[in-house]
Amino acid sequence: MADTANWTEGKTFNDGSCRTYTKKIPSGPPWHLRVTRHGPEDGTFSDFWAVLGSNHAENELHGPAMARYIPELSKATMMQAIDPGVMEVWSLHYALSSPFSPRTFTVLMVTHLEAVSPRQGWVISIPFDPKGDEALLSLEERGIRG
Repeated sequence: MADTANWTEGKTFNDGSCRTYTKKIPSGPPWHLRVTRHGPEDGTFSDFWAVLGSNHAENELHGPAMARYIPELSKATMMQAIDPGVMEVWSLHYALSSPFSPRTFTVLMVTHLEAVSPRQGWVISIPFDPKGDEALLSLEERGIRG
């Protein structure tokens, strides 16, 4: 995590409160990071962590407005709770505008709340391949794998 300070800055959204970063990895595809900073006028840390740090993907689909930041997400299915609320496998289905076909991203989502001040939490999504596990594969939404 400490290395993220050295990642290449990308796009900035929402008047600078949301910034994206990338890191090229020689042995595979690049990693992506989004950092969003909110002030007290946006809500309390507890307000945000309740929807982003708990059941993140489901809240992104059906939760309060602060959690719904990707409008193309059309379905979120928890496939497996390895450590409920902390480490879960999700199938995320995105309905994209024409001419693009729907995309499915299956990810291992890990959340962590830091015991520091000021309070901060992490939500990390890592690509997850359910091949070889027929029960998990049956829960994956159909679509072009992203």
